[in-house]
Amino acid sequence: MNATDVLPYAVVEDRGFQRLMAKVAQKYPLKSEKYFRTQLMDEIYSQIARRVKQLVSVENAGNSIAFTTDCWSGAAEALMSVTAHFTDNNWERVQVVLNVKAMFGSNTGEYISETFLTLLKEWDIDRQRVHLVLRNNGENMVKGMRLAELPGMSCCAHTLQLLINDSLNSQRMVGDILAKFKRIATHFHHSIVAQQ
Repeated sequence: MNATDVLPYAVVEDRGFQRLMAKVAQKYPLKSEKYFRTQLMDEIYSQIARRVKQLVSVENAGNSIAFTTDCWSGAAEALMSVTAHFTDNNWERVQVVLNVKAMFGSNTGEYISETFLTLLKEWDIDRQRVHLVLRNNGENMVKGMRLAELPGMSCCAHTLQLLINDSLNSQRMVGDILAKFKRIATHFHHSIVAQQ
């Protein structure tokens, strides 16, 4: 439940949850948050990791897997995601997120290359099975895939988004309108009277 609904582990110690469990399973001794955080989640992760490794194995995914990857930074951390895409033995399309990894330091091409290759190794995927890595147009991503010696391609949607943003931002009138919208939003955001 915690993993599926992305709930904090501490929910098992909340009074409402404990009352619910007392009604649903009266004889079940509810474990502590620490049990779920340190023991059960590790066991679940291990089971899922084995299943994912089986999914991306040569026997199931064949000799060719495509990947999508992206890096992004927020206020607190930088992340890199890697998703595998392939057709299984039953000709069913499969996509599985292999990792969303916190990145530390500068997201250089060298760092991205090393991180991507480490993730492939972690999931027992040989470099020769990489058909294509779809990535954004960032210089660091382009360089990272080149250094990893993996076939890469820029994401068409990302290219289109950059083109549209550049086109819109080159129009002074659009910039003026956006500035006005921003001032209006800020006004309502900071004034409870205006919100009411």
